[in-house]
Amino acid sequence: MPQFKIVVSDPEAKDERYYLVKVVGDEGIKYDVDEKEGKKLPIAKVNPELLKRINTPYKLITVRIWKSKEKREKINITFRAVEDPNIPPEEIRISKVILSEKLGVESVLGEVFRTKAFQIVIEGEKAQRLIGL
Repeated sequence: MPQFKIVVSDPEAKDERYYLVKVVGDEGIKYDVDEKEGKKLPIAKVNPELLKRINTPYKLITVRIWKSKEKREKINITFRAVEDPNIPPEEIRISKVILSEKLGVESVLGEVFRTKAFQIVIEGEKAQRLIGL
């Protein structure tokens, strides 16, 4: 069965402000094969106060991590935000596997903002229903 990449955009998301946060790897957050292949969005644990400031009604956030600002190298990762009041407002927790695979670190400074657009992969029965076969 063929795979389809669907682009989902939020027309209400404008060039809103980003917030500086500490991105911390958490072993308790799973990162499975579907998330790695782009079939599901990975999870990020976020303080409810920060989510309110970001103004994301769909609880979709993008984390931007700069590898090198001089060379303009950055990584943007879209997450499905899960509220956790036990996390400080200036911190986000994501899977430790993501941080170690992408950057080789356990924590890093990043920027978080409301997701404007993202891609998701669908296949099989979901793809057939979407295209009407």
